[in-house]
Parts: sequence; C-alpha cells; structure tokens
Amino acid sequence: MPKQKDISQLIKDYLETFNTDAGKRVLEDLSTLCYENRSSFISENPYHTVHNEGLRQVILHIRRQLAKNPFEKRQLEAKE
Repeated sequence: MPKQKDISQLIKDYLETFNTDAGKRVLEDLSTLCYENRSSFISENPYHTVHNEGLRQVILHIRRQLAKNPFEKRQLEAKE
C-alpha cells in the first residue's frame, strides 16, 4: 500500500493537472468519452456495455481523486 505522503502527492498531482484551463478541457472531453453522464448500456452487445463501464470507471476515479483533500488523512485512507 502506498505511503500517505505518496498518496497526498498523487492527489496534488491530480489537482494540478486538472485544475488548469487545459486540464478542465481534457476532463470535459474524458467525461463525454467515458460515459460519465449518460448510459453506457448497449442492449445488443453486453460485452460492449462492459467495455463502456470500464471507460466510465476511469472518469469516476478521476472525479473521486479531485474531490479529495491532499491534507486530510481520513480522505486519503478512504477506500474507493
């Protein structure tokens, strides 16, 4: 398991990356690409749905990381 210092730095890296104008544009693009706010279900092909849900997990992970406070120990220890 990564050390708290390493996790804290990683959260800071996420914030530094995605809180810039360019980072916000990339995050918006990922949101669309990764089905953040729309259904990922494909009725004709369950494997495609599973693939889409994998994509969705990426943007959800990024959003969870951005919601954390790098200085709050309890947040850093929280399981996803």
